[in-house]
Amino acid sequence: MLFNSLIFIFFFALVLVFHFNLKTLRKQNFFLVLVSYIYYSTWNPLYTLLLIFSTVLDWKVGQAIFKSPSKKKKQFFLGISIFFNFGILFFFKANFFFIPEVNKLLFALPFNFSPIDLNSIIIPIGLSFYTFQTVSYSFDIYNGTVKPEKSFLNYSLYVTFFSQLIAGPILKFTQFSPQTKIFKKFDIQRFSWGLFLFTLGIFQKTVISDLLLRPSSEDVYSQSIKYYSSLDACIATLSSGLQIYFDFAGYSTCAIATALCLGFNIPNNFWAPFGSIGYLDLWRRWHTSFWQWTKDYFYIPLGGNKKGFPRFVLNLILVFTFSGLWHGVTFPLLIWGLFNSFISIIEIVLRKIIPAHQFFKNIIFISFIRITTFLTLIFSVPLFRSPTIEKTISIYASIFGLGKNSLVVLETVEIVQALIPIFIVVLFHWYLHDKTYENIITKTKPHIITIIWVFMSLAILLNQGTSHVFVYFQF
Repeated sequence: MLFNSLIFIFFFALVLVFHFNLKTLRKQNFFLVLVSYIYYSTWNPLYTLLLIFSTVLDWKVGQAIFKSPSKKKKQFFLGISIFFNFGILFFFKANFFFIPEVNKLLFALPFNFSPIDLNSIIIPIGLSFYTFQTVSYSFDIYNGTVKPEKSFLNYSLYVTFFSQLIAGPILKFTQFSPQTKIFKKFDIQRFSWGLFLFTLGIFQKTVISDLLLRPSSEDVYSQSIKYYSSLDACIATLSSGLQIYFDFAGYSTCAIATALCLGFNIPNNFWAPFGSIGYLDLWRRWHTSFWQWTKDYFYIPLGGNKKGFPRFVLNLILVFTFSGLWHGVTFPLLIWGLFNSFISIIEIVLRKIIPAHQFFKNIIFISFIRITTFLTLIFSVPLFRSPTIEKTISIYASIFGLGKNSLVVLETVEIVQALIPIFIVVLFHWYLHDKTYENIITKTKPHIITIIWVFMSLAILLNQGTSHVFVYFQF
C-alpha cells in the first residue's frame, strides 16, 4: 500500500475519521497499532510475525536490562537484542551476497542440485528501519537515558507507527514516547500543513523522481549494454543521484505529513543536501535519522573521537562501511562506504590544516566547496546504484570515455527533462541551506502557496500511472 496510490488515500481517510472520533487516548493508540499492523500485513502477512517478534523481544529485553543489578547482566541482555535483531537482518541482507557463491559451490560438486532461487527470498519490508528502532530502545535503557515504557500499547505504537514504519525516519524512543501520552484533537492548521507536505512529497516522488529523472537513469543503469557515451553516463549518473534523493525525501515528507495530520511530530530526514558546504555537512543533511543512529549506537560506543586520531579514523571507516553494507551486502556498496569514509577523513584533515574562518566568509570559496561536494557525491553514485561490480566499472569507464564501441542511448528530451530540474534543485538547495520550509511558507503570500499547491496537485493527477515503488523500500 504505497503512499502514492489511491488505495492508501482511501485507507488514510478512514484512519483519520476513526482516529479523531475516538474518545480516549488508549482507544486512539490501540486503533493506530491495529491499523499499523493491517497496513504492514498488506505487503506480506507472514512477515508481520517478525515485526511482532522484534517488538516483544526488545520490550522484554528492555525490562530485563533495567532490572539487572550488574553491568555484566545488562550487557548480556543487550547482547540478546543485538544478536537476534541483527542476526535476522543479516540473514536476509547477506543472502543476496552468499547464495550465488553457494550455488557455484553446489554446481562444482559431482551431484545434481537445483540452484537456490534468489527471487524466492523476499526481504521483509521495513526490516532495517524497525530493527534500528527496537535496538535503540534497548540501548537507551542500557545507557540509562530512558526507563522502560510501562505501557506495552504505547511501546508497540512507537515500533509500528505506520507513517514511518516502512522507510523511516528512524525515531528514538524519547522523540516519540511523550506523544503517545497526549490525546489527539483535530487541528485544522496542522491538518492543512500536513496535506500540503503530503502533496509536496508525492510531487517529489511521482513527478520529479519517476517522471523526469527515472527514464535517463534507467536507460543506462538497468540495461545490459557494456559501454555508453560519456555524456549518457554522466547524465544518467546525475539523474540517478537526484532520483534517489527525491524518491526517499518524497517518502520521508509523506511520512512526516501523515503523522502531522494524525497529531504526531516526526523530525525532518533531509534538509537541502545539495547545498552542503563540505562532506561532513552533507551527512548532517542526508538521511539524518540514520546518521544520528549510527553516531549514537555505533560510532560513540566504538570510542568516537575520544581515543586518539588513529582510532578516530578507524571508527569513521567502520561507520561508513557499516552504512554501505546496511544498504546491501555487495562489493559496490562496500566500496561506496569506504569511499565516503576516505573523503570525510580528507576533509577532517584539511579542516585541521586550513583555518576555516578565513575561507567560509568568502562566497567564491563557499561556492567552490559546494560544487566540489555535490560532484563528489554524484561521483559515488555508480557504486550505490550499480547492482554488480562489473556494472560499476562499465559506468566509470563510460564516464571517462574509456569504453570501446560505446553507444548513445539517451534521447535529447530525456537529457533536457533531467538537466532542468537538476539545475533548479541545486540552486534552490543553496538558497535553503540555513532556512526551513516553515520559514519560507510564513514569509510567502497565501495566494502564492495556493498556486504552488494547485500546480503540484495537477502535475500529480496528470501523471497517474507513471509512479513506481519507493527505492528505499528494498532496504
